[in-house]
Amino acid sequence: MITRLRFENYRSHGATEFPLQPITLFIGSTASGKSNVFKGLSFIQNSVRRQIHNYFGLGRGEFRQVRSQWAGESDPIGFEVELNGFKDQPDVSATYRLRLADSSEGLYVLEESLSRRHGDSPPESVFLREAMTPRPMGEFGEVGPYDPTLLYQARQCQDESNPCSPSKSFAKQVASQLVSLGYYHLFISKMNSLDQDPFPNLIGKHGENLPRFLLSAKKEDPQRYNQILSSMQELLPELESIEVDGEIPGSPGIAMKFRGHEGSIAAPDLSDGTLLSLGLLCIALVPSPPSLLCIEEPEAGIHPGRLRSLFEEFITLAYPDEGVEPTQVLFSTHSPWLIDFFDEMPESVLLVEQKNGRSKVKRLVDVRRDSLHETLFNGPIGHLWATGVYEGL
Repeated sequence: MITRLRFENYRSHGATEFPLQPITLFIGSTASGKSNVFKGLSFIQNSVRRQIHNYFGLGRGEFRQVRSQWAGESDPIGFEVELNGFKDQPDVSATYRLRLADSSEGLYVLEESLSRRHGDSPPESVFLREAMTPRPMGEFGEVGPYDPTLLYQARQCQDESNPCSPSKSFAKQVASQLVSLGYYHLFISKMNSLDQDPFPNLIGKHGENLPRFLLSAKKEDPQRYNQILSSMQELLPELESIEVDGEIPGSPGIAMKFRGHEGSIAAPDLSDGTLLSLGLLCIALVPSPPSLLCIEEPEAGIHPGRLRSLFEEFITLAYPDEGVEPTQVLFSTHSPWLIDFFDEMPESVLLVEQKNGRSKVKRLVDVRRDSLHETLFNGPIGHLWATGVYEGL
């Protein structure tokens, strides 16, 4: 689990640092910098799973476009992540730091380090990379500034055919956590049609692969399909079945049959809230969920009562039964209803504001503690946020 995150010169975040909980909610006005947190986590993921020259996909922006607008031309962007929850090492935590810069020859690693800590003992270095010329890095071989990150290299290490050294083995565990990220912002326009996708077990960032996922579950994992259907029936008691047809040309992909309604209702005729509820349920019930889920604005178009039931699915992911690997969940929202679900865990709420183009992140509990106007904070936190009580604090 990621316990703390720090950005340096990344998009709207100049020097932003904040803690994360098993489930965390980001609230703030439009364009405050909430989405940039999720994009930053995606950037870190790319640094672990891709060669350095492939960090940016075609048309997704250059390095200078993700560097803060007030940063200098030679200033790096940087990330620092603290993690724990390693298998068979419950008392171990790690700190990973990565700083990147660009030159006429392309993007390069200015600094990369990994340290680990056993309980309250002082941290010990796993590796430190900061040379501008190639140099030996022990079991990692000779490494230059334009080479991939060491976490990328550790991730390629195979335990059976190519046993990892102790340092590489730990680095691989860190890499596995950082690369296991699901980032979702569901769009109705993307969820209506049946797209061809080579990864049927993935929903797609915008829900574009939802029909293919359901079709795969119906054919190959009927238990999971029935679980999704059962959960949807709890939300919609009149629902009889969810139908997916991937063979008829021009098929809308998803349709639903309701008691008392003749025939089935195709996806384009279903309510936005119904499709979004289905998409969120599938994210929560996907096989082998990632270590970290980032979900933007899950409340859009969903009735508050139904939103509460969906929220409970994600609570179960973050705090599972004993023996089940937890999934850390991050939400961003504008919904006072969703914010109110955090009344009993205000330590999990982060306020994001932007002033003069720079984002800052504060814990709700710190805002309440530091304010001189304690009487302002009487009432549900969602209502207080909607009325602007927390703005400018």
